Amino acid sequence: MKTIVHIVEATATGTLSMVCVCANLLASQGHTVHVIYSPREETPDNLGTLFHSGIELHRVEMTGKSITTAFVHVRRLLRKTNPDIIHLHSSFAGFIGRIASIGLPSRTRLFYSPHCISVMREDIRYKKYVFALLERVASIKSCTYLACSNSERVAIRKWVGVEAILLENAVDAVHCVAPLGLGRSLAAAEPLTVVTVGGIRPQKDPALLAEIARGCFSAGLNVRFVWVGDGDPEMVSALIYSGVEVTGWLEKKDVHGLLSRSSVYISTATWEGLPVSVIEAMASGMLVMATRCAGNTDAIEHGRTGLLFNAADQAVELLARVSTGQLDPAAMIEAGTMEAGTRFSLQQFSKRLSAAYGTPSL
Repeated sequence: MKTIVHIVEATATGTLSMVCVCANLLASQGHTVHVIYSPREETPDNLGTLFHSGIELHRVEMTGKSITTAFVHVRRLLRKTNPDIIHLHSSFAGFIGRIASIGLPSRTRLFYSPHCISVMREDIRYKKYVFALLERVASIKSCTYLACSNSERVAIRKWVGVEAILLENAVDAVHCVAPLGLGRSLAAAEPLTVVTVGGIRPQKDPALLAEIARGCFSAGLNVRFVWVGDGDPEMVSALIYSGVEVTGWLEKKDVHGLLSRSSVYISTATWEGLPVSVIEAMASGMLVMATRCAGNTDAIEHGRTGLLFNAADQAVELLARVSTGQLDPAAMIEAGTMEAGTRFSLQQFSKRLSAAYGTPSL
């Protein structure tokens, strides 16, 4: 058995989900697992309950004025735990972890999952070169990159100049509650409930969802829009003004409960690594609609496992066809659910993680 340390700064949303998946799988197989994490405003209050009881959590502030001391604290914990494997999650933790691990025993192997590496961002231009430079600087400490999608693997090759191993995200389909069914939502007295989950920030393009909602309401469609999450106050206000319900952050079980009462999951993201929320929606038996961006196009095959769109008017048209029965999504829902239960299953993820670590005992 091995001692494995996970280091994560982005302790929320999809990144946190995948850290939990990795750490819990390893702990359940008998490995000694530690998680060094930095809390965020959106970090769940019940963080400890998300992890296997045998996992030891270590809180280290890695943001703001704590950045300089983070290297010291992380390095101290690494020396104390003496890991065989260090797995870094998210770009910031990837930088801190690699620098802090310089000088550790040569037997310690490093793996780095950026979970949508910074150079994939579409809201920056020249900063991409800065982020790429920082990645190359941190590479003075050798590590193996793990890409969550082919899009991310291509970006890593282009901007960092290294080959990454593909380790696609996964979900526990058992905990994704089956929905009540599209037929019920299409009943005349009930609206078609369209849900999205995530932080309300530029990456998720809430303005696009607001535009889609206004378009549906203007067309007289019987549609209800719900955004699970929180974020930029102005963006939240714009969503609410457009008729989108904003729930704030919910516990995982409550999110699954909402998904079970909804029929369509929509992603308006501008870029993604490989969206866990989209995979969870597929596993829940929902029709998934998503923008044609990196990450979304890795998860969804248009017309087979879901629907992709480029602009608000296309999304409105698709929702109109679904809500009026002109488009029957049953086959796509079935294919998407099957994809989530096979390609994105915990069993497949465990095999790929084992192969990446080179640890047959996993």
